[in-house]
Amino acid sequence: MALHRQKNTSAQTRNIKMSSRKKVLIIVLILSLPFALSACSSSDDPSSDNPMNSDTTDATPSILQGVWEVDCYLDTELPTEIDAVYRKVNVSFTGGSSGNFESTFSGHSSANCAEPATATQSGTFTGTYLIGSNIMSTDGVQVTELDITRNSLTTLEGDTISPILDKPVVLDIFYFDSTSLFFGVNNDPDADPPVRPTSIDFSMPLTKQ
Repeated sequence: MALHRQKNTSAQTRNIKMSSRKKVLIIVLILSLPFALSACSSSDDPSSDNPMNSDTTDATPSILQGVWEVDCYLDTELPTEIDAVYRKVNVSFTGGSSGNFESTFSGHSSANCAEPATATQSGTFTGTYLIGSNIMSTDGVQVTELDITRNSLTTLEGDTISPILDKPVVLDIFYFDSTSLFFGVNNDPDADPPVRPTSIDFSMPLTKQ
């Protein structure tokens, strides 16, 4: 899920990286140019009933509109020297083909995320997004490009980092199956310039709240 990476604890930097599962995407996202997008489909296309194929403009709420949540999961992308962290991620999108997003992530020590969040592993990203073209993924499903720019991070400790200088732009894809939202598998989150995923992470569904 392209939507989060927790605060770097090293003393030499305060820049923040977002995990490929931020996708929560996310968080995970992107400063977009303010232009409208229309996604076109053909009636001959067997995927034409997919909601992602409907026309979307800045004046029309996108399929992403609303609040999405990822249930408690083990973050497998942390450095090995950090103890196990279980996360919950809540992502909200407001807008049409472009708009604003907010991704709140919390870190916990137990597998049910029942105890209070760990301050150093929790925070909120805010930024903007841009919906791009429909493309075919390597999974064989039609997905939609999503560009995200993370503009600021406010940690649970109350610190604010803005602007985010360490890889603020995230290139992602998303897929909606009528019940759940899925983001792409980012196999190289540290690539510079960023690389867009080509497959969907079906193990990390987001449900609408």
